[in-house]
Amino acid sequence: MVLIAVPLYASAETEVIHILEPHQYNNPPQKYCPYFNNRLVSQRPLNNCVWFQQNSCCTQSEIDIIFADKALPQSLKPECNHLLDQLMCYICSPDQYTFYNQTSQTLTVCLAFCNKIYSACQDAIFKGTPIRHWYRSGYEFCRARQYDIAMDNCMNFTEFLVSRAISSHQSCLFIILLLLWFQQYIF
Repeated sequence: MVLIAVPLYASAETEVIHILEPHQYNNPPQKYCPYFNNRLVSQRPLNNCVWFQQNSCCTQSEIDIIFADKALPQSLKPECNHLLDQLMCYICSPDQYTFYNQTSQTLTVCLAFCNKIYSACQDAIFKGTPIRHWYRSGYEFCRARQYDIAMDNCMNFTEFLVSRAISSHQSCLFIILLLLWFQQYIF
């Protein structure tokens, strides 16, 4: 008998593995949302964080509370505003079980993502002063928000977008490759 191992939760301390039985191959366990006491990911209508509508951990009312509680810097460049939105939307990510620790209630953000935010936002005004005067790096910026910083098993919005694009376009890519392959025999 062949069993497939699917990681359900991973952290620095422990990793829980769920072993799929043969009858479960086509129905793997659903993702869960530790920020919301492990409720399941589902499709939800969202006005903010819309990129998570199809597979979301959050509701629009929960997003409204999060966005209302955060004081954003002034003079935001569009890229800075977009990256801060992505960071605040982590509560909606269907992959939050990989980077949110429910026990310590901490978010683990990838250092590269922190650096990207800092680079885009360093000239924004926070409490009357540019962010670059408050913090010298993306690491300092994220640590000041009490985020854990890591190189893997962390929130990296760019990786999320790439993985979603690949998974949603695999069938389209297959068709294109198939057409290219047939083209050599037709022409």
